[in-house]
Amino acid sequence: MSDAACSFLADSSPANGVGFVPRAQNLPIVVLVVDDSDDDELARLLAGRDVVAARDHDGAWSGQVDCDGLIVKFSLIRHDGAWERKWTYTDPGDSVLNAITAGAHHVAIMPRVGDLSEFVREGLGGGIIVDAPPSTAIASAREPVAGRTPL
Repeated sequence: MSDAACSFLADSSPANGVGFVPRAQNLPIVVLVVDDSDDDELARLLAGRDVVAARDHDGAWSGQVDCDGLIVKFSLIRHDGAWERKWTYTDPGDSVLNAITAGAHHVAIMPRVGDLSEFVREGLGGGIIVDAPPSTAIASAREPVAGRTPL
């Protein structure tokens, strides 16, 4: 792995999953599933929200291309700057990338759970949703990947 790739990945954790929720009348939602098991502050944030919208946090995307493809990174930042978490995901797919680059969107941060249906049914926790602007960095990083010839 190059020094640039190591630098890009520094202080970030891999996301466990990523998804896209299209919405006809509202902003689309990009869902990041993250492991909060070793992060008490994050676990409290995700489980302890009275409302899902985290108006005291913002989100931003960045991207980098390496030999494995396009790596996207999402940064969740509290407005006072005293708290930040970053997650990465490799090649999240066109629907997610289109949502990230096309315009403003929401990002839902959800904890990794074993059985999502039980999690929802039992109300075992929550997640947060933050607003994110379109990412020109991801759009720029996508261009070299789109021009690659498959091996």
